[in-house]
Amino acid sequence: MQNTNDCQLSRTTKRCAVDALPPELLLVIFLNNTELVDNWDDHRLTTARYTSQVSRKWRSLILASASIWGRLLNIRKIGQATDEWREELRSRVGDAMLWITGEMLHTCSRPFLTTLLKEKWANVQIFDIVIYQLDPLVEIWPILQSKAPNLEFFAVEAYSSPTLPVIPPIFDDVAPRLRHFQGRPMQSVIPFSPAAPWLTNLRSISFSRTHTVYFIFSVLKSAPLLEMVVIIGSKYLPAEAVTTGEAANALSILLPRLKRLRIHQRHFTEVFSLLKHIKAPPCSLVVTWMRGLETGRSPDIEKTNAVSVEWVSAFVNDHQAKSIILELPEDASRYPLGSSNAHFLSIAVGMPEDSRQIPSFAAEIYIDHSSGYSALRELATCPGLSSVQRLTLVRMPPAAGKELVSLYQAFSSVTELVIDRCCHDNIQAFQLYDSLGSQHRVSIFPLLQTVQVRGCNNFSMFVGSLLDFLEYRARVGSPVLLLDLGEDFDEGFTEDQKIRLRQIDGLVVSKPRNVC
Repeated sequence: MQNTNDCQLSRTTKRCAVDALPPELLLVIFLNNTELVDNWDDHRLTTARYTSQVSRKWRSLILASASIWGRLLNIRKIGQATDEWREELRSRVGDAMLWITGEMLHTCSRPFLTTLLKEKWANVQIFDIVIYQLDPLVEIWPILQSKAPNLEFFAVEAYSSPTLPVIPPIFDDVAPRLRHFQGRPMQSVIPFSPAAPWLTNLRSISFSRTHTVYFIFSVLKSAPLLEMVVIIGSKYLPAEAVTTGEAANALSILLPRLKRLRIHQRHFTEVFSLLKHIKAPPCSLVVTWMRGLETGRSPDIEKTNAVSVEWVSAFVNDHQAKSIILELPEDASRYPLGSSNAHFLSIAVGMPEDSRQIPSFAAEIYIDHSSGYSALRELATCPGLSSVQRLTLVRMPPAAGKELVSLYQAFSSVTELVIDRCCHDNIQAFQLYDSLGSQHRVSIFPLLQTVQVRGCNNFSMFVGSLLDFLEYRARVGSPVLLLDLGEDFDEGFTEDQKIRLRQIDGLVVSKPRNVC
């Protein structure tokens, strides 16, 4: 029989499996721990320090690796450190490629950043910082005007608007490896030329409220490899400063690799110009908070609605969308400056791999104008709608039930209908316009099996139309099998309503346990 002390000894002297790995593989693991995360929650530097204290072997490997320390230059974390530690960190980076990230919150981090950039700007691979004051940006700007031979990612968010000299140009026009150029769109003050040679290799770019559509077009013509474009406006931009891009109307901007286009708070005429002239494969489009529609000319509004539907149709057809959300904003007053009465119907599209995730496509149709519903009815001709299996209707206006019958009929494969804070007129339309055709054929959602009701604040007015719809479906031979009332449902049924539900063959009602 083995001695107990021998067992104890063998356990304490047994080598850790990770420690048995070769140094080269350990370094790969340590480098993986330095990969960038959200700057608001960046503990990579702390992780590296703790890792170096695990064993002598790990410590020697980490301290000797300039590549590890070169990736850990988070300005916010460095600003919280002592002067001695900042100097130690600067000595450890050696000649490695540098990843400089984070917010400049502490004045003590400013000289560290300036000195580091003066010494090693040519080694900077990632530069992604937030600056809250004017002076630091002005101080480092001459350095940013130097050649950047290794720079791959550049993003600066500056909460001030200094006038920066444009000669020499940023990066001195030399940044051959640059792939991502972001001025942090809401607060961009970084000047650059639309003819800069480094634009040719970009994969993503963002434009701020100061960039006109004509400038944007000029840049996009120089950047054919772009995969993501972000264009941000501002609710504070005066109306007379809005540019429609008429000077660029003859242009076709070819972006064959574009995967995502986001447009936020831009005047609707600018949105039209962008969507009309950018020629790209069906890609993810997110358009939000268009401005100026409530005072716009009818022909211009019609053109904007029509081109938006063209992008929706192309995306749905190409990506075989499984989920679509039609939603009216909860609070129209959220729309900026003069848009308090605006009503935009948002069309959000989910992807086949997970129809319940945040949609990768969202466009807005202005339905306070007659062309809005016309454009949506035009969407009904989109063949791809027949692949949608889950349709969600959120706060749909009363008129939508009657106006969008042809659109609803195009969703021929929907098996799950989610009704979220909609009025009873909508569900009445599903029954009324079916019954006008034939009592024995369902033309709206013929494959429907599940109805979910969410957030119904006035269920007593809605429930009658809901029961009528469920009874109608059963009567014509296309019964709903599951009525899901959700966890937030807190109203009960009357005895008469319970009887009606029980008389619908095959219907299962799912509701919270505390609701009768």
